[in-house]
Amino acid sequence: MAGINPFTVAGFDSPMQPLCPFRHEHDDLYVGVDDSERQYERFRRHLGDLSSLRSDGRIALVTGDTGCGKSALVNRCAAWVVRKLTALGVTANVVDATTALAAARPSSPAERLAAVTDHLFDALRHLDVLEPTTLAEFELNRTNPMRVYRNLYRYLRPDHALVVLLPSPGVRWDEVVTYADLRQGNVLFVAESDALGEKDVARIANAVERHTRLVDLRVGALKPGDVRAFVADRFGRHRAGRFPALADAVPEWADSLALTVGQLQRILHSTYEHLLDQDTDYGDRPVTKEDILADIRRRNRLLDAP
Repeated sequence: MAGINPFTVAGFDSPMQPLCPFRHEHDDLYVGVDDSERQYERFRRHLGDLSSLRSDGRIALVTGDTGCGKSALVNRCAAWVVRKLTALGVTANVVDATTALAAARPSSPAERLAAVTDHLFDALRHLDVLEPTTLAEFELNRTNPMRVYRNLYRYLRPDHALVVLLPSPGVRWDEVVTYADLRQGNVLFVAESDALGEKDVARIANAVERHTRLVDLRVGALKPGDVRAFVADRFGRHRAGRFPALADAVPEWADSLALTVGQLQRILHSTYEHLLDQDTDYGDRPVTKEDILADIRRRNRLLDAP
């Protein structure tokens, strides 16, 4: 029986890519760690039957430290909205604008907004969801966020809706407020940030409360028992393929080693991949904390090398 890495996600190039159920069959890969399950339920409760989304548009913000699973939660929420709208007879698409700033490197909030609308035009034209009679108007205004978002409901074909995943690097609290002010029916904006704290979220909620309710979600650090639950889930998915178990003491020890689910995934995937590459006694003995620490030191040496 061939050796496998149980922490590899099929179809992904990198083990650190966030789960994405609106593109892949990832719905059952989510594990309820770091409060993510409760936050997902909170999102569904706030959106309800999607009537407010359809009539006025909505905005959601996911906050938390780097690696705590914000993007995976965002993608899960987006996939749920698409499924629910589809069941209502509405064609829904996700526009992933999270990388829209990578090439443009805008320096001001206004330039950031314009970069997203420019990206939005190309994405929607590719999806073929734009009303032909307004296509020229949208193209003319593609870098004018105020005109684009105020008219987005006209630019879309009837009974179409959008979930727009906004760029996260450097997002400011007042930028989120602007998106909330510009939202239109059948459009859900979703932003994520590892820099905005509770005070910023409160400022946003207060600024928009007269015309909408911010859906604010927060994921955090792993809790005691989360490592064991994550490992049990990943091990339980593999009926074919040989891989070593974790030594009994490792999950509790790792509770204090890995602060976020991203760190846990990186540590375990890297350790198992390195042991698999050695191909000596892979699968014949448990993985110990010494194995994990040795792999962490190996990776740190590579990163620190001149």
